Amino acid sequence: MEIYIPEKPLLQAASAMTFELNCAFATLRSIALERDIKNFVMSLIGLWLVSIIGTWFSFLSLLYICFVLIHTVPMLYEKYEDEIDPIAEKAMIEMKKHYQVFEAKVLSKIPH
Repeated sequence: MEIYIPEKPLLQAASAMTFELNCAFATLRSIALERDIKNFVMSLIGLWLVSIIGTWFSFLSLLYICFVLIHTVPMLYEKYEDEIDPIAEKAMIEMKKHYQVFEAKVLSKIPH
């Protein structure tokens, strides 16, 4: 029995992957050059949070926790979607308010 992989779908997948990688590299370059200050600050905060969380757990424990969360959170969301959505909407509104204050007090004073 011979295994055959068609060329066309493979080339389409490679093309799509190349496009996505180029977009990711462009975003990373933009963040690294501080052109988009919002993404730059968000990436700094995200990396800072990851470093703090990383000090609390060993890598294997963190990997196990992420694995469990990846497999349980979607199921719990589907089960309790009606209760979670209003709370998440309120949280997003509050986060946007805090970000607007942060942008007005801090980010607007940083020269571009």
